[in-house]
Amino acid sequence: MNRPSPVSHRTPSVRTVGPGHIDAVARRWKVVSPTEARWFAVPHMPRARSQLVADLEELPVGTCVVLCDSWLLSRGRCRKLASQCSIVVAREYVALPTLSGALVLLQDEAGTARYLADNLLSAPPTPTMRARIQEMLIPVVGRTVSHRMRSAVFAGRVVIGTRT
Repeated sequence: MNRPSPVSHRTPSVRTVGPGHIDAVARRWKVVSPTEARWFAVPHMPRARSQLVADLEELPVGTCVVLCDSWLLSRGRCRKLASQCSIVVAREYVALPTLSGALVLLQDEAGTARYLADNLLSAPPTPTMRARIQEMLIPVVGRTVSHRMRSAVFAGRVVIGTRT
């Protein structure tokens, strides 16, 4: 059964998810955002993003905004969009493994990413050489790869902020 997602490359230039239209992604993220928040999917194409900028700039000051981006390198895109539209970012979250199928909602901070790598991530429980290598690499990657690099490549991101 295919359910449409507000955050996918097949969505129109902008799609608002609000009280009258809460779908699977919004329901997952509802626990970390204010109930009055206005939800927006961040499109991948620059032309569609410019339309989103225009729509966001029309929002009244004080509106709580949630930006959802399901593409790689979403951190910079969301931050640039927030800056262009006078949105003060309160929190950023990363969805692992993807935005539409999130198993873990990770606040994008260095300490939480390190905790995840040290305590929660694990390799598949198969007795293969590949699984053993993954098991050894998870803590190493969690400690050595910078927070900025890790959070830049995660595909699912939700940014919560207020329009000023």
